[in-house]
Amino acid sequence: VQGDLIRTEDYGLDFNLMWNWQTNEVVDLDGQGPIIANYRVNAIEEGLPKHEYYAVTTTGARFDEQGRYAGVEESDGRVALGNPIPDHTGSFSLNFRFLKNFNMAGMADWGLGKKVFSIFRQFAARNGGYIPFAETAARLGLEDDWGWISSVDFSDYTPLTPGTPEYTALAHEFARMDPYYRGNYIFDADYFVLRELSLSYDLTDVLSRYGLTSSRVRGMTLGIAAKNLLRLSQYDDGDFEVNAPGARSSAWGVDYGTVPPPRVLNFWVNVSF
Repeated sequence: VQGDLIRTEDYGLDFNLMWNWQTNEVVDLDGQGPIIANYRVNAIEEGLPKHEYYAVTTTGARFDEQGRYAGVEESDGRVALGNPIPDHTGSFSLNFRFLKNFNMAGMADWGLGKKVFSIFRQFAARNGGYIPFAETAARLGLEDDWGWISSVDFSDYTPLTPGTPEYTALAHEFARMDPYYRGNYIFDADYFVLRELSLSYDLTDVLSRYGLTSSRVRGMTLGIAAKNLLRLSQYDDGDFEVNAPGARSSAWGVDYGTVPPPRVLNFWVNVSF
């Protein structure tokens, strides 16, 4: 959808809106599937979208006769856990000219139905660096199993009473964080990004007024622009647009300790000859 909303000598306003939806399904692998990619989470499998997260995950906790945590219940084999490619993507750009010589332009885009696998968070949990996991272990009184974690002091926590509703609910939550199952570390990653916002001023009229233009210098524009000004996502570990394997196209959406792209501020002078 495109629109020219205002078009006068001193003002102009136009926009461009795009919305895309995609889906796909792997139909035939000639009996060779599933093809499991690097990091063992993405798969090419008949009946699933390409690059689908397809892994064993935990469904909850097991308990002994006293109601104490006794390990995890796991899924019956690999299950589909979402996709790193958004179902919906879109963008919106706007250009606004005002007071004749000022111009503001911006562009934003978004994605819906996207997932990210955080091997970074899974790795941290397995090695004692994921605080929510360590705190939950302490609240369940699992010092014998996880007391080696130095990021929290287990003695600072009073364990819940086994068998109580609070203990049971927390145990199920803890089981679903078990770091020995990569399927537990796939997260929603819908996003909205304000990619660029700029403001410029055309000095040509001012230069002409003072006789500063010539056959060689016809005009000048000053401007400022900000990139990655706003990045919002359900996934807040690192970069939701990341792909750690790089050129290995079989594995997508793997976050292995990357950092988000920086906000960048640019100033420019554009001289027309």
